[in-house]
Order: sequence, then structure tokens, then C-alpha cells
Amino acid sequence: PRRGTEYDWYVDCYARLGVDPKVAEEAFSKMVICDAIMANTDRHLNNFGLIRDVNSLEIVGIAPLWDNGNSLFCDVVEVPEDPWAFRSRPFYLDPHIQVGYANRLDWFDPTRLTAFAELVAQTLPAKTPLGRTRNELIANGVRERIKNLSTLVREGK
Repeated sequence: PRRGTEYDWYVDCYARLGVDPKVAEEAFSKMVICDAIMANTDRHLNNFGLIRDVNSLEIVGIAPLWDNGNSLFCDVVEVPEDPWAFRSRPFYLDPHIQVGYANRLDWFDPTRLTAFAELVAQTLPAKTPLGRTRNELIANGVRERIKNLSTLVREGK
């Protein structure tokens, strides 16, 4: 397996703190895949972590993802046609490379995401100055990223 990336360093840190490396790998894999699907541009080193017992300070698990607010092109007026035209974080700015860091993808089941793009389109406000086209572009990007990720998983990459 690949070694020497910041991603690997964090998996190793979690292991040194007592987290099973396979659990850490799966958590980081889920994080980069989720961020890729949602085009999250703000996953920095202060918004993922561990949960500790308040009394003993013992690590009891990996924290759920939080701070997903800079996703779905929320900060741009025009949504790019290219669904991968965003900068990922924290491990690599190119989302294609960052997704490649995900070593554990056995949990990924794209059939559970079949309605997600439509849900995104329905959830975003339709009555904005930018109108329905923006929502359709965002939903199409989500759909395309899920499709690309599904292909990667199917091909074992």
C-alpha cells in the first residue's frame, strides 16, 4: 500500500492513540468519499477528530463528520459544468488524487445513493436569483461524482 502521505500519517496517529487502523482507514475513506460526492472544499484539519470520554479522556470512537457547510458549490455564483472542478482538502487539493487515498471502500454501496442527487436538487432553494439551472447543475455534479466513484470501486481502484 501507499505510504508517506498526510492521509497515512493521520491513520498512523489514530493507531498510536489506540484506534484500530482498519477503523481509522474506513473513517478516513468515508470522509474523503463523502467530501468528494458533496464537493466539500473546507475539510481542514480542525474539523474531523475523535470522541473522548469526558471523565477518563479515553478515546471511545471516531467523531461523525461535521462542518460540511462549504459543499455543493455554495460559495460560487456559477456552478462549473465539470463536476470535479473544485479543490478538495485536507490531504490533497485535487479531488481525484484525494479519492485515491481511500484504501477501504468495501463499505461503499452506490445503490444506497440512487436518489441522493434528486434529494439535493429538491432540498436546495428553487426560488433564488440563479434559479433551477443552478440546482440542476449541482444535482448533475453529485450524480456524476457518484457514478465516477462507483466505477472506481467496481474496478477496484
